[in-house]
Amino acid sequence: MTNRNVLLHYHIFKNSGTTFERVLNDNYGEQHISFDGPFPFSHINQDQLSMIIERHPAAVACSSHQIHLPVPSSMAFRAIPVVFIRNPMLRIRSVYFFSQRQNKSLGKRAHDESAGGP
Repeated sequence: MTNRNVLLHYHIFKNSGTTFERVLNDNYGEQHISFDGPFPFSHINQDQLSMIIERHPAAVACSSHQIHLPVPSSMAFRAIPVVFIRNPMLRIRSVYFFSQRQNKSLGKRAHDESAGGP
């Protein structure tokens, strides 16, 4: 029996992960699963990750902010890790501009709600 290969995308905040997830979706469709725990501080350990992969036998790629190395070991699949590490200065710049956009969006929403808008 041949183990299936499964790409494990370790999505690190502001390291081009969303772009890579789009590539995985475009290429694998429903065979790409993306998941995170119920809270931003949730952590998915190797046993939980193995269980998720085994419960999705058609999955060939997985993405999550909450999985961590080392890759899980399993007889049912071979995990292939994918991790992007961005230039630290470019990442700081990206986080800054992302935060600025988020703050403007929150400010506009608060203004709209106080003015009786949507």
